[in-house]
Amino acid sequence: MWKMVLKCFAWFSAVSNLIIFAFTSSQLREWLPDYYIIDEVSGRTVPKASSAEQILLVILVIEHLALLFALSVKNAIPSAPENVRVEIQKRLWLHDEVATNARNLSVQKSSSEVTSLSQSSMRLLGRPKLK
Repeated sequence: MWKMVLKCFAWFSAVSNLIIFAFTSSQLREWLPDYYIIDEVSGRTVPKASSAEQILLVILVIEHLALLFALSVKNAIPSAPENVRVEIQKRLWLHDEVATNARNLSVQKSSSEVTSLSQSSMRLLGRPKLK
């Protein structure tokens, strides 16, 4: 749950940062000089009243491109390396084999033989020996 909450915060922060970038950045003023004017009173560059929607549209496009890039990177990089996935699959397979063999032998043999089989299978899985 907390992982999802943190991911939501990350996405919302990206969007809010882009909005802040749209209305306070001098870089966007350099990219889109037609959308800004110099305020006569303060001498600062401010967005034109008619261009606020266009600036938001540009930011929306930038935001979607950033989301597309982030999702592409997320999908391109696996969550676990290949060798880790292979090792997990090996251990799961070995665990299933040992469990199947133990079930089959428990029907046929006495409980002391099953205990020795379980102890040998635990050593194969890298677990400590049972006492």
